[in-house]
Amino acid sequence: MDLNNINSKKTMHEIQVPESGRSERLETSLSRSVNEFAVLLNGNQSTGYCWELADTPLSLGVRPVSNEYVSHQDRQMDGSGGIHRFVFRISDSSLKEFSLAFAYKRSWEPEPIKTQTVCVTIE
Repeated sequence: MDLNNINSKKTMHEIQVPESGRSERLETSLSRSVNEFAVLLNGNQSTGYCWELADTPLSLGVRPVSNEYVSHQDRQMDGSGGIHRFVFRISDSSLKEFSLAFAYKRSWEPEPIKTQTVCVTIE
């Protein structure tokens, strides 16, 4: 799969997390009509680092559906990076807010080099 396929999946709401070299918190909102959404995080798996859902409990009513890493196909250099796409489904229509925590780390290292928290309010 390439990034053009990811970009064509616009039928669901996508939350693009801005690229940053440090741990951050992003606040955003979703329409109550949204029942499935994706969180997009820039990364580079060729370095051994990978985004993963942190070991924090998910809010009841938000479930992971899938996640995939897609390298940038438009760049001809090895190690150019890509996008990690996490898809979630909201199963509780009364949900008002929730947070998702992600860690950017190597699987063999205990601590991430950065974290990202996405705080979502349902409007």
